[in-house]
Amino acid sequence: MYTVRDIKNYTDKYHKIAKRALKAEKLNTALDALYHCGALQHTVNINLKDDISENLILELSYKFNQIKYQKSSIYCLFYDSIAVSNIALSMQYLKALISLGKKFIYLINVNTWKESASKDLMVLAKQCGNCEVIVVDSTKNMVEKIEIIRRIILEERPEKVLLHMGNSDPVGCVAFSNISGCTKYLINHGDEQFWLGATVLDYSIEFRGMGKDASVKYRGLRDEQCLVLPYYPVLKSEKFKGFDFQLPADAVRIFSGGRFTKVYAENGKFMEVITDILNRHPKAFFIFAGAGDAEPMKAYVKKKGLENRWKVIAYRDDLLEVLRRMDIYLGTYPQTGGLMAQYAVAAGLPIVEMDTKNGGLTEDLLPNLNGGYRITYESWKDYNEQVDNLIDDSDYRSNVSEKIKKSNISEHEFWVGLQNLLTSNTSQYPIIHREINLKIRTKRLLEAENRYMHRIPGIMCNRHMVRYYPLMAVLNFIRYIYFRKGKS
Repeated sequence: MYTVRDIKNYTDKYHKIAKRALKAEKLNTALDALYHCGALQHTVNINLKDDISENLILELSYKFNQIKYQKSSIYCLFYDSIAVSNIALSMQYLKALISLGKKFIYLINVNTWKESASKDLMVLAKQCGNCEVIVVDSTKNMVEKIEIIRRIILEERPEKVLLHMGNSDPVGCVAFSNISGCTKYLINHGDEQFWLGATVLDYSIEFRGMGKDASVKYRGLRDEQCLVLPYYPVLKSEKFKGFDFQLPADAVRIFSGGRFTKVYAENGKFMEVITDILNRHPKAFFIFAGAGDAEPMKAYVKKKGLENRWKVIAYRDDLLEVLRRMDIYLGTYPQTGGLMAQYAVAAGLPIVEMDTKNGGLTEDLLPNLNGGYRITYESWKDYNEQVDNLIDDSDYRSNVSEKIKKSNISEHEFWVGLQNLLTSNTSQYPIIHREINLKIRTKRLLEAENRYMHRIPGIMCNRHMVRYYPLMAVLNFIRYIYFRKGKS
């Protein structure tokens, strides 16, 4: 069982490795240590900013020639170290930049890049006419990647830089530090999560007020640095591919989805709630579309004998068509989602969520939500009453659907909002302030890690730990093997 103390101890070890490597001019080792350090902190989010890592990023950037220019030659450079068509916000920002009609570069830098994962992005970028696509060779080492990126910046001299980075991307952070001549905007796609890069940006683009409050309070950003632009779901039209199971014709179809880590904490409370709903309503049928480790949920379903009424599926390209064949959407708990709920809105589904007591509400992601409809509930009693009403009364479901289905902002509204933001460095959307409860979130993530996910042993098994802290590496390697066997 890992504790907060363990995470802090492991973080300290990575800091020491990075400092030692930097002093010895072993820059790749320092960068790799920072990568593992960031990945470790992202698992449980004890803090949202690591001052020591941020300072090391700045020190590392001084090992490269400073980039300084006054006159720009292109409007924007869009750096993307995620670059997966249906994950995070790559597609939304790429489409918006294309709509602006100005010349820009789409720079992809992914550790193990697979063109198939970025196929839709690549096709869109190459066909638009105002975008040049550059993919950094993923076989290069970290220092070589930084040199490539900085050379592109110096040659192209962008006026604006949009940073769409993974949570632990020291290459991107160092590459875009120690630069004068452009304005850098970090796209905060994980506002409640730990990430590296708080000292790299000039502005952070948040998608809701909770993100702004978290960045000011926990990341040390100034209020005027945090700009808010809600996102929208990219609706990809795909032919419905069907299911590999039979859906009863008279079933009330309930759907939920997201990373499995969002529902495994609090002793699997979400799964217990679904079980109770299915027990109360014999015609209810539940589908969960998830990313990550599905085995704990599948084992739970089997244990409860619900295999015929509770199906676990993976993310799908035809997600919108799947949702259009559902009746009700239930938000995940104890961590809510954003994009999945917006897909549900686009499909016209009534949404029911439980307040996670952790800041963000789905209502905050729906700027066009009309008054008179409630999505988030503060008690399980009220939550279950709403679910029961939606299951039992099809007319009520239809009425709720009409109230919610036009709540998302449109693609046009998004790119106009981005244009205004980049022009004025101000936000046009009203901000609903909600404070994140970091202690509750850390407790839940630690529980999910210890009970189900078991990612930390892998993060702690690498050549740096073997060399500098062999006993710690061996202990975590034993844990890694143990948990791997448990999943096989």
